[in-house]
Amino acid sequence: MQRIAKKIEARIRKSRKGTIYFHSDFSDLGDSETIRRSLNRLCASGVVRRCARGMFYIPKIDRVFGMGEIPISDHEIAKAYARKMGIAIFATDVAARNMLGLSEQNQMNAIYYTDGRTDAIDTENGSIRFVHATDKHLKEYSSENMRLLCLALNGYVGRKINEEDRRIISRILSSVNEKEFNNDIKLMKTWKRDFLISCR
Repeated sequence: MQRIAKKIEARIRKSRKGTIYFHSDFSDLGDSETIRRSLNRLCASGVVRRCARGMFYIPKIDRVFGMGEIPISDHEIAKAYARKMGIAIFATDVAARNMLGLSEQNQMNAIYYTDGRTDAIDTENGSIRFVHATDKHLKEYSSENMRLLCLALNGYVGRKINEEDRRIISRILSSVNEKEFNNDIKLMKTWKRDFLISCR
């Protein structure tokens, strides 16, 4: 096991700080039990940190302000998990409105829409949820702002969009080029399409 642990450590030390690894990333070096025990040993020695079951990361240190170790974020864990599972992840309606400046409210828990199945992973600080998206077109957007607008508009169902929010939406649309707008507007429901065209 010592030999495999050294090989795992050598591979890890060649990677950039903050890189997230899964057990399976080392499957070419030995059997799963030996890899698991080796990673646990490297975790105990501080070479890596555990961020979720079967997931480890190389700690980053703040060298500029001397703040010590920088914790891995839920978003970094979610992106790594999505790459591993071969799925896409997207902001929720609440997160999209916050990101676009349409609301100061933000979600308390880490939740993402996904084109994969509904799932959850437990992290060292809580959990991250992945909710299967009913909108089948989220992956097809060429403009991230158009995708976020599509999601954000879900929060206005059944209520009027005020003038201030309309101005913000118009400003966001001004940054979307004609080609992207024409492609992405076709992916939306009729009421969203009509509204965004009126704001253009």
